[in-house]
Amino acid sequence: MNAPLRSKNRPHTARITCYNSDAAQIPRGAPVFLNYTAAGEEKYVALPSTGSAAKNTFLCQGLATANVPVGEWGEFLVAGFHFAAKVIRQSRAASTDSYASVAAIAVGDYFTIDSVNNGLARSGAGAASIGPAMFAALETSVSLASTVSTTSDTSVAVTIGLKMLVRVFA
Repeated sequence: MNAPLRSKNRPHTARITCYNSDAAQIPRGAPVFLNYTAAGEEKYVALPSTGSAAKNTFLCQGLATANVPVGEWGEFLVAGFHFAAKVIRQSRAASTDSYASVAAIAVGDYFTIDSVNNGLARSGAGAASIGPAMFAALETSVSLASTVSTTSDTSVAVTIGLKMLVRVFA
């Protein structure tokens, strides 16, 4: 683990190195899970949408600090400040559906893992008490109005990079 203390102009972080055993690249800011089916190796990780990845939140291994290609080693933030966590702002079931409106994000709002879209989804207001949050917003994002489907937009999720406080129990 890398936990620099008294480093000038560098926020405190703790990172681990893991191997991307998924069939897809892991994008910067995406959460990853242990992938025990990959030869039983404890350092193998995969995206939440991967069928073989353990989906228990407590097996989350952090957020990718950079894009990690398939079959490569990468660093994953387990504690500290992530400056571009992948946050799902709007989602829809199919590309022909409309996006629903969503509330604004405030500093302190906490997030859960969206295992369909491989990102973080707003879970609730920071004032709510549900125990220790693993991911908390460090910046705001405005509310979004609903939008109708267009034939050129085939996406099913709108994502942004958001500053996030990370405390993964790895």
